Amino acid sequence: MLIKRRRPKKWVVFLAMLVSATCLVGVVSVRKAPVIVQPAIPALCAETLAAEGPISICPAYQPGEKLTYRVSWEKILLAGTAELSVTGGGTNLQFHLKAFTSPSIAALCNLQDDFLSTYDGILGAPARYEKNFSLKQKTVKEIVTFNQLGKSAQWMSAGRQTQELSIEVGTQDPISALYSVRNLGLKPGLRLILPFVDGSKNYLLEVSVVNAELVSISTGTFNALRAEVNWRLAGQPVSSRRITLWLTNDSRKIPVLAAVTLPIGTGLVELISIS
Repeated sequence: MLIKRRRPKKWVVFLAMLVSATCLVGVVSVRKAPVIVQPAIPALCAETLAAEGPISICPAYQPGEKLTYRVSWEKILLAGTAELSVTGGGTNLQFHLKAFTSPSIAALCNLQDDFLSTYDGILGAPARYEKNFSLKQKTVKEIVTFNQLGKSAQWMSAGRQTQELSIEVGTQDPISALYSVRNLGLKPGLRLILPFVDGSKNYLLEVSVVNAELVSISTGTFNALRAEVNWRLAGQPVSSRRITLWLTNDSRKIPVLAAVTLPIGTGLVELISIS
């Protein structure tokens, strides 16, 4: 007897994709003129370098930091988990994002993400970005090697196809962009624009800090900054999804909650542990 394998329903694929799509971006309209930021060592770090010689890390995060998140849909259905971690030492750091679908979703539509950003703490920008992504039968493996001072980058696929890119000094990847934003002096009313590379394309990431407010999640209540973000390609918004991000209003700027609004519902990414 021939048994046909059932294709996952669209809502299952949507839940799986929520696991990997939520830590970084969204859409907002801001009236203030933008501030163009080329990320670099924050002022506090620069003072520490001058006074004490080489430092291990800027104050927003430290090697050994691990943030774990629950990804859910409409506060009801668990879609998966995500983990952000910092490793390395000195001025050479690794930012690591791992994401997995929950067992109930994985049985129908399994997703696994493994992204690694190797970060130069002196330049405040990545030297290398690795993307490993699998959803259903699709697998993506890419590496971007940055030459920040030479204003160039090379993208390479799993099949060793390559493409040369022109970049600005301080260009980020999707993971390092989040950590770079954490190191900036965020305050309500501030709008930041950061260049970043994903795949073989150059984008602009727009981060708008909207308000300071209290946010309550399962791990507690936090004084937070609410930011709304979008990203553009050739001057045009990439998608219509809206993502709002809450970061702690302190020196660490830890992302504690993200809300991803799509036409078929809202996905939530909620911090469940810090170590």
